[in-house]
Amino acid sequence: MKIEIDIKKGIGTNPSELEMHNDIEILSTTRDQFYNDYKLNKIKCWHIPGCTIIGIELNFINPRTGDLLCPGPHIGYAYDERVTSAELILGYDEYLTELNGCAKTTIDFLHFHTNKGRYAEFGNALALGAFKYKIPRGYSIFSLLVGIRDTLSYIAVQPIQIKNIPLELSPASEMAPTNNYQPSTIVKSKYYGIEKQFSLTVDDFYALQLHPHIKRKTSKIIGINTSAGRRIYGLEILYNKNEKFESSSYNYSNSSRSEKTTCYSLQIEENDYLVGISGYVDGKGLSMVEFCTANEKRWRYGKAKGEAFVIPNENRLEIVALRGTFMSTQVLGVSAYFA
Repeated sequence: MKIEIDIKKGIGTNPSELEMHNDIEILSTTRDQFYNDYKLNKIKCWHIPGCTIIGIELNFINPRTGDLLCPGPHIGYAYDERVTSAELILGYDEYLTELNGCAKTTIDFLHFHTNKGRYAEFGNALALGAFKYKIPRGYSIFSLLVGIRDTLSYIAVQPIQIKNIPLELSPASEMAPTNNYQPSTIVKSKYYGIEKQFSLTVDDFYALQLHPHIKRKTSKIIGINTSAGRRIYGLEILYNKNEKFESSSYNYSNSSRSEKTTCYSLQIEENDYLVGISGYVDGKGLSMVEFCTANEKRWRYGKAKGEAFVIPNENRLEIVALRGTFMSTQVLGVSAYFA
């Protein structure tokens, strides 16, 4: 017997125990603009067929421009040679109408159903904990909030009114190959650092509204100012955004005035770009950070103490924005956006 899940609730392990990813947070500079311009384009799952689900990725498209956005993938850390991937690509006038599955402490099975009668299934249909989301009349599933550990362990849905989905455009007439914009995929890394009560987070991707400029290649990180001593007390990220200079401060404006810190400045040359961030995290936050460019220039600040980390970037994509968490005394951690 399937239990019915309210559209406002999730299912699986308690989110406080998981690494959480919210597609809406990752994607939208303003929610209304995103909802009006984009529709769900593809669902991709990494799973062990007949067993469980390891991860999931949603892909969104702007039918007017062909621009693609991808706020994932969100993949657990389990390694198994049986893991494979499968996907469901939606038509330009197609949307999700049903989401069923099986879940206890992990999400072991997912079944997506569309308004065209097509469906895709991932994982183990015979697993325990069968559930079905109650999708209100006139609504569709738009995006997901997921939690991962070794496998996909939590899922909740974000609905959208069908009347707000841009379905009226035909690819033949509106998605002409003559549009000037190249599809851009923005990927956000996991967070590397610690969490503390009363900390502050600055997300440059949203705060500076970078996505349109990243898509048009008119935005890049051109420099980073660091205040450091025995640890990282503050960072300032410098951007060239459409030939205008903007910056964001992760405690840098406070810490740079302190006598116990030394301020360092790195500049990224015009023909170079940032590809790597690594360092060390201890119980107080970032103790050391190292930045690396495509031309293999490296800058290292602070003192190595605690656990080492490297933000993965196997394809050496450009780091186009940062998100920093800090308190009035130091930087707690960072994550990066790649394009």
